[in-house]
Amino acid sequence: FMAVLAWRGKMGWGDVKLMGAAGVVFGYPLALTALIFTSLAGALQAVVTLLWQGRFWETLSNWGRRWAVRARLLPKETKLGPARHIPYGVAIAVGCVWAMWWDRSGGLAQ
Repeated sequence: FMAVLAWRGKMGWGDVKLMGAAGVVFGYPLALTALIFTSLAGALQAVVTLLWQGRFWETLSNWGRRWAVRARLLPKETKLGPARHIPYGVAIAVGCVWAMWWDRSGGLAQ
Protein backbone atom coordinates (compact mmCIF):
# COMPACT_ATOMS: atom_id res chain seq x y z
CA PHE A 1 0.00 0.00 0.00
CA MET A 2 2.73 2.47 0.93
CA ALA A 3 4.66 1.65 -2.25
CA VAL A 4 1.60 2.75 -4.25
CA LEU A 5 1.65 6.09 -2.40
CA ALA A 6 5.34 6.49 -3.18
CA TRP A 7 4.83 5.55 -6.80
CA ARG A 8 2.15 8.24 -7.15
CA GLY A 9 4.41 10.83 -5.48
CA LYS A 10 2.37 11.12 -2.27
CA MET A 11 5.10 9.67 -0.05
CA GLY A 12 8.87 9.43 -0.30
CA TRP A 13 10.64 6.13 -0.89
CA GLY A 14 12.63 6.64 2.30
CA ASP A 15 9.38 6.62 4.27
CA VAL A 16 8.31 3.41 2.53
CA LYS A 17 11.64 1.76 3.37
CA LEU A 18 11.44 2.92 6.99
CA MET A 19 7.92 1.54 7.40
CA GLY A 20 8.95 -1.67 5.63
CA ALA A 21 11.87 -2.08 8.05
CA ALA A 22 9.51 -1.53 10.98
CA GLY A 23 7.22 -4.21 9.54
CA VAL A 24 10.10 -6.67 9.25
CA VAL A 25 11.23 -6.00 12.83
CA PHE A 26 7.75 -6.02 14.38
CA GLY A 27 6.21 -8.96 12.53
CA TYR A 28 2.63 -9.46 11.37
CA PRO A 29 0.24 -8.35 14.11
CA LEU A 30 2.33 -5.52 15.51
CA ALA A 31 3.17 -4.15 12.06
CA LEU A 32 -0.52 -3.52 11.35
CA THR A 33 -0.88 -1.79 14.71
CA ALA A 34 2.17 0.35 13.89
CA LEU A 35 0.66 1.23 10.51
CA ILE A 36 -2.60 2.34 12.12
CA PHE A 37 -0.85 4.35 14.84
CA THR A 38 1.49 5.89 12.26
CA SER A 39 -1.53 7.01 10.22
CA LEU A 40 -3.10 8.60 13.31
CA ALA A 41 0.17 10.30 14.26
CA GLY A 42 0.59 11.56 10.68
CA ALA A 43 -2.92 13.00 10.61
CA LEU A 44 -2.34 14.77 13.92
CA GLN A 45 1.04 16.03 12.72
CA ALA A 46 -0.51 17.41 9.53
CA VAL A 47 -3.33 19.22 11.34
CA VAL A 48 -0.97 20.71 13.95
CA THR A 49 1.53 21.80 11.28
CA LEU A 50 -1.14 23.44 9.14
CA LEU A 51 -2.68 25.18 12.15
CA TRP A 52 0.77 26.36 13.26
CA GLN A 53 1.45 27.79 9.80
CA GLY A 54 -2.03 29.33 9.62
CA ARG A 55 -2.85 27.41 6.42
CA PHE A 56 -5.41 24.87 7.61
CA TRP A 57 -8.49 26.37 5.92
CA GLU A 58 -6.55 27.27 2.76
CA THR A 59 -5.29 23.69 2.48
CA LEU A 60 -8.75 22.26 3.17
CA SER A 61 -10.33 24.41 0.45
CA ASN A 62 -7.53 23.47 -2.01
CA TRP A 63 -8.16 19.81 -1.23
CA GLY A 64 -11.89 20.33 -1.91
CA ARG A 65 -11.18 22.04 -5.23
CA ARG A 66 -8.79 19.25 -6.28
CA TRP A 67 -11.44 16.67 -5.44
CA ALA A 68 -14.08 18.64 -7.37
CA VAL A 69 -11.83 18.83 -10.46
CA ARG A 70 -11.20 15.06 -10.30
CA ALA A 71 -14.93 14.42 -9.88
CA ARG A 72 -15.51 16.74 -12.87
CA LEU A 73 -17.65 19.10 -10.84
CA LEU A 74 -15.27 21.97 -11.66
CA PRO A 75 -13.44 22.61 -14.96
CA LYS A 76 -9.80 21.49 -15.27
CA GLU A 77 -8.77 25.13 -15.67
CA THR A 78 -9.71 25.86 -12.03
CA LYS A 79 -6.81 27.55 -10.22
CA LEU A 80 -5.45 25.22 -7.56
CA GLY A 81 -3.16 26.23 -4.73
CA PRO A 82 0.22 24.61 -4.11
CA ALA A 83 0.37 21.11 -2.65
CA ARG A 84 1.71 20.95 0.90
CA HIS A 85 4.47 18.53 1.83
CA ILE A 86 4.86 17.45 5.43
CA PRO A 87 7.74 15.11 6.41
CA TYR A 88 6.35 11.73 7.48
CA GLY A 89 9.41 10.26 9.23
CA VAL A 90 8.43 11.81 12.57
CA ALA A 91 4.95 10.29 12.34
CA ILE A 92 6.46 6.88 11.51
CA ALA A 93 8.73 7.08 14.56
CA VAL A 94 5.88 8.17 16.86
CA GLY A 95 3.55 5.50 15.46
CA CYS A 96 6.14 2.75 15.95
CA VAL A 97 6.93 3.81 19.53
CA TRP A 98 3.19 4.02 20.22
CA ALA A 99 2.70 0.50 18.82
CA MET A 100 5.55 -0.88 20.94
CA TRP A 101 4.07 0.75 24.04
CA TRP A 102 0.63 -0.63 23.13
CA ASP A 103 2.09 -4.11 22.73
CA ARG A 104 3.99 -3.94 26.05
CA SER A 105 0.96 -2.66 27.95
CA GLY A 106 -1.16 -5.59 26.78
CA GLY A 107 -3.01 -3.88 23.92
CA LEU A 108 -6.44 -5.39 23.42
CA ALA A 109 -5.57 -8.50 25.46
CA GLN A 110 -6.38 -6.81 28.78
